Amino acid sequence: MEQQQMKKEQIIAQIENLTKEIAALKIAEKKHERTENLLRKSDEKFRFLFDTAPIGLSISNAEGKIISANSTLQELLGYTMEELKGMNFVQFYTDKDERKRLLDKLYESNHVRDFETVFTNKQGVSWNVLINSDYIGLDNERVLLTSFHDLTGLKNAQAELKQSEARYHTLFSNAPIGITVTDFQGYFHATNQAIQDLLGYTSEELSKMKISEFYEDKQARDNLIERTRQEGIVRDFETVFTDRNGRRFSVLINTDLIHMEEEQMVLLTSIRDISGLKKFEDELKRERDFNRAILNTTDSLIAVIDLEGRIVTFNHSCEKITGYTISEIKGKFLWELLTSEKEETKEAISKMLGGEYPYIYETYFKTKTGEDRVVSWTGTVINRTDGKADYLMSTGIDITESRKAKQALQEANEKLAEWIKALEERSEEMSRLSEMGGQLQLCQTVEEVCSISAQYIRMICNKSRGAIYLINPSKDLAEAMQIWGEPVNTEKVFLPSKCWATRKSRIHRIDSAHPGLKCEHITGPDEGQYICIPMMAQGEILGILHLNHDAFSAEDLNLKETLYNDHKIQLVNSIAEHIALALTNLRLRETLRQQSIRDVLTGLYNRRYMEETLSREIIRAQRENREVGVIMFDIDHFKEFNDLAGHDGGDALLKELGSLLLKNFRGGDIVCRYGGEEFFVVLPSADLQSTKEKAENLRKSVKELMVYHLGKPLGKCTISLGVAAYPKNGSTNEALIKSADIALYEAKESGRDRVVVCTD
Repeated sequence: MEQQQMKKEQIIAQIENLTKEIAALKIAEKKHERTENLLRKSDEKFRFLFDTAPIGLSISNAEGKIISANSTLQELLGYTMEELKGMNFVQFYTDKDERKRLLDKLYESNHVRDFETVFTNKQGVSWNVLINSDYIGLDNERVLLTSFHDLTGLKNAQAELKQSEARYHTLFSNAPIGITVTDFQGYFHATNQAIQDLLGYTSEELSKMKISEFYEDKQARDNLIERTRQEGIVRDFETVFTDRNGRRFSVLINTDLIHMEEEQMVLLTSIRDISGLKKFEDELKRERDFNRAILNTTDSLIAVIDLEGRIVTFNHSCEKITGYTISEIKGKFLWELLTSEKEETKEAISKMLGGEYPYIYETYFKTKTGEDRVVSWTGTVINRTDGKADYLMSTGIDITESRKAKQALQEANEKLAEWIKALEERSEEMSRLSEMGGQLQLCQTVEEVCSISAQYIRMICNKSRGAIYLINPSKDLAEAMQIWGEPVNTEKVFLPSKCWATRKSRIHRIDSAHPGLKCEHITGPDEGQYICIPMMAQGEILGILHLNHDAFSAEDLNLKETLYNDHKIQLVNSIAEHIALALTNLRLRETLRQQSIRDVLTGLYNRRYMEETLSREIIRAQRENREVGVIMFDIDHFKEFNDLAGHDGGDALLKELGSLLLKNFRGGDIVCRYGGEEFFVVLPSADLQSTKEKAENLRKSVKELMVYHLGKPLGKCTISLGVAAYPKNGSTNEALIKSADIALYEAKESGRDRVVVCTD
């Protein structure tokens, strides 16, 4: 009975347990239904995004068999989804090996990014495609999710851009004027062929240079930059450039601010060579000044009027006789001020315009004080290139006194003859002056300039005595380079301050009409006639032209008053200007020559000059059976020094080292900056042992060198040196330099701060 009761309780307990499990299963079933609903909604959302994506999307197995493709990819491939199912992506690759390359990348990293290839669609049209692909898990299966970007439009745009750039580069490169793109620091970003030809450098060379290196006046570059910053555009900026060969030439610059990459502001600049135009302008100016000098030095009256009778200009002689300056009467009718014979003057003008010229007529020339002077005019017409009249010019002679009596007429005729003779003499003088200027431009030395100048002065002033002095560079001595005449009446050497002309920076003239103190260098009598003219160029006194004349007889006394008249003084002053110009040109040529063979920073010779000189020394040593020593060295750890002290500190070190080298070597030695922190020394007639000793002394001197920058010491530096000699270590430039370089390399490899002699 008890057993039956226990079985009954067990059955009830099992039923209760089953009831609980059924309830739990129902709860789990509801959760599963909710999960299925969420998954279905998520799958529908994914399917919507997958199908409407603007790029091609596909799901395929690892072998490339297509499982699914969105509508964008279907349009690109030209197939429906039903057609694509079962197809393999490999058949769309134009190059089948590209599919293998994609799979290799997937094998390496399980994803591929920016894989570019070419597909061919159903219609046989090829198009560029960019592929991104990843392995994903789908329904417990490992598949590939791949995106396809159509690059055809981008490729076409790139091709068009490339064609546009090609056209731009063609126009840029073939432009007939120089074009550059530079930053504000002056570094070249782009140059065309015209500017490369103009400056004498290739584009690669220019890319490492600054445009300021070609400005003769560095301040001009700063002025151009400042104007460009303020105005944004600069037109017709004129300056002077120097090309690779040292040739100076004038240029006209136009500059605009433009944007480049990353909004960087740069300068687009056109540069045109106008040296030919400047030369033509200079020739016109010289011709104008020459004609003006003749016009104003003649004693004849010369007046120019326009076709209506208005005064255009007249010379100094007209100003003297009338009392009017040209500024007072320019633009006024001739008969308003200068003549009371209005109708006669108009008639003369009318006849000349009618073709009756040269026309000779007389009229009263009215002065500012109201006095009438009788003037005989010879008028002519100045025609334009088309043959039509442009101006009327009259040359007049004052014959007032000739009307008083026959004697006065005779005297006037004689005076006229004297004027003609004076004109001829002055024409001859001007011709000689012009000839002198031409010869001076051909001179190669200061001695030639002074010798030719003295010869022409003696021809132009044949009674003169004098000297040509040059002032030395230190400005403490004036030394006679040419002396002529006996007695000379002036010292050969003196302090420049002893001459009044150098004190005043203008002509100093002493005679009866010009009282004053004689210069201390003059040794002649007090009653003599003395002239000192400073020879100046660009505000600097280069020398002194001294002329003198002392008189003892009555004839000489009369000559003394006329030997150096105003005309002669003007002529001699022009001679001094010619001499100063020639000396300046010589100095400029020498400066340019030094610039072409010298390193700007250190003052040492450059590499090109050293190589040329080394060749000559080797040939000379071969001819004279002697040796030539060479030293190649560089500064140890210069880069570290430069990084710590800055580029300015590095430049200060190089500059001080250059000064030390110039002091430590003989005048005949060739010391050059070989490049960067590397230097080279050529020692003519030095054997290997003496060259080594010289190198060792140099090493010690550099080690003791103390360089200061911004008031602070930069620290000690050392150098490593390689020594070689001709003919032992090489019989050519290349061999000798290579031997020294090998020795230098050994010095650096063995610990630096030492001298190594080439053993080859």
